[in-house]
Amino acid sequence: MIGAAVLSTVVAYFLFAGPTAPAESADASSTTTTEAQAPSSDHPIYVDASEVIVGPAVLVPGEVLVSGRQVSLEYELHHVTPVEGLPNGQSFVPFQGFQDVPPEEAVLVFPEAWTLLVDDTEVAGTVANPNARAARFQVPEGVTASRIQAAWIDGYRLLIPVDIPFTLGASQSGIEIVPGVEASIIQVSDQGEETIVRVELSFSDPDLDGGVDVLAIGEGVVASVREAEGGPRWNLTYDGPPRDVYEMTLNGTMWLLVDGRIDVALEGRDG
Repeated sequence: MIGAAVLSTVVAYFLFAGPTAPAESADASSTTTTEAQAPSSDHPIYVDASEVIVGPAVLVPGEVLVSGRQVSLEYELHHVTPVEGLPNGQSFVPFQGFQDVPPEEAVLVFPEAWTLLVDDTEVAGTVANPNARAARFQVPEGVTASRIQAAWIDGYRLLIPVDIPFTLGASQSGIEIVPGVEASIIQVSDQGEETIVRVELSFSDPDLDGGVDVLAIGEGVVASVREAEGGPRWNLTYDGPPRDVYEMTLNGTMWLLVDGRIDVALEGRDG
């Protein structure tokens, strides 16, 4: 997960409408989807005249490459959020634990869903992952770049910090923390002087997980350890015998889905 200080700065200043619009706050406890606002047409140029604002970043379109039935629309993504002096974040790597991530390397925006207009026909496309820099589309045989009329982003994901307390226990072993994210107790182990509670998270959309942890909170907390293998599971250790209620928090980062069309200029074309 990226440091909360980095993300709080991003969300507070840049969230939906871009650098020239008033900031808005994101309430991840009530929703994981919001609407994109159209960026101002007279925003300052940060990188290139063809850029478009996507949350706290600008996207600069590159070449449109056609190979058989596949079209790739390349782009650059530049974050324009000031990050100098902010602390490192952390990213969880299976079998290696948490690794430091410098703030300037944080990936905060994922332009995931795209549409290409070919001969007045809309073709849906996607980007493979947040670190990729090309949207890919499957088009009919024989399409050339000159027949591609327009392209736009249908929605993007924005990495936001979360810290949401919740409780589980004997009378409630499962709960939906936010829409699409559920936590459940799968095992309670009485160790005599301590109790280990094994908790699992499930996501209706796996892409929501931007790097979250379940942490034990409240009185008598001993440890919170994420399991290295398998699904997102944690072993939370509390002092004393089993309790009726266990206090926890969902802490880290999640990908907020922002819906809304953002038109992208088509510059270089090959084919």
